[in-house]
Amino acid sequence: MYSLLVFLIESIICIIEANKAGVPILIIYLRFFALYKEKSGTANTTIDMPSGSSVDDLINKMHEIYPSLPRNITTLIAVNYQYVESDTILHDGDEIAIIPPVSGG
Repeated sequence: MYSLLVFLIESIICIIEANKAGVPILIIYLRFFALYKEKSGTANTTIDMPSGSSVDDLINKMHEIYPSLPRNITTLIAVNYQYVESDTILHDGDEIAIIPPVSGG
């Protein structure tokens, strides 16, 4: 919980400094499902990203914020309900769904 609080404070400071410098910031809406929801402890959150960020940049930042999230598994990424590749450029207000592999039988 402490690391999340520190991250939020640092994000706010980053946004304030970016606004002063005229650097555009994207607000990305992130939705977790299944294992990612369980490991992150939340279903929905927002992440601030610099303009020009890709899905891959978002995934890296997501792992910084939530280090308990699994890595190196096949994950589906949807941007605004469309499956995309990791090099897709994000836009302000995009909704990103992080969907881990489905298993069962």
